[in-house]
Amino acid sequence: MALVRPTGRRSAAGPFFLEGADMHRILAFDQSGLTGFCHGVPGDQPDLIINGTFKVAGSLTAPKRAKKLYRFVRDLIEANEIGEVVLEEPILPKVTSFAAVSSLAGYAMAISWAADDFGIACSMIRMQTWRSEFEVPTAAPRKIKGATERRKWVKDQTIARCRRLGFNPSDDNAADAIGIWSCIANRRLAKERAPTFDIFSDARL
Repeated sequence: MALVRPTGRRSAAGPFFLEGADMHRILAFDQSGLTGFCHGVPGDQPDLIINGTFKVAGSLTAPKRAKKLYRFVRDLIEANEIGEVVLEEPILPKVTSFAAVSSLAGYAMAISWAADDFGIACSMIRMQTWRSEFEVPTAAPRKIKGATERRKWVKDQTIARCRRLGFNPSDDNAADAIGIWSCIANRRLAKERAPTFDIFSDARL
């Protein structure tokens, strides 16, 4: 069955991934008011990896934003034969409001519920973990001042890394999703290609 691809952006061809893996399609999210997404099969070339950003935020209440994201995730899963979902583990600020916490939890639960509807495995990964494996910094150098400037520097580094690997992120949200996807895809490839041994092939009794 042909894949029906929702609005997203393909990447420029690049040499990052190896061919020949027989694996399921992974869908990754960097969830927020502007949710980055990325999906593809580990082993595919970057030009076959889809990425984009879905606008969740607006004048909607937290429950309606969660429902909106839930419907979008369901559509992505159903249209693209997704076999696994992964999202960034929510980071709770030290100083925040209940409304903000509700939104963060709501986005994560919406994605998890959508995956569960299809019986698909859904996991979370810490930001520090995927950034380390994707080889991008988690924080800006001290010489860069201001929260906005520091956050932009980190985002720019992620976009640059994506482009060096042959991806073409639609924006910084999609770039984060590509990083998350790449981390999990490389883990699955490593496991798939790990040597296996038959313990009975040379048994001596």
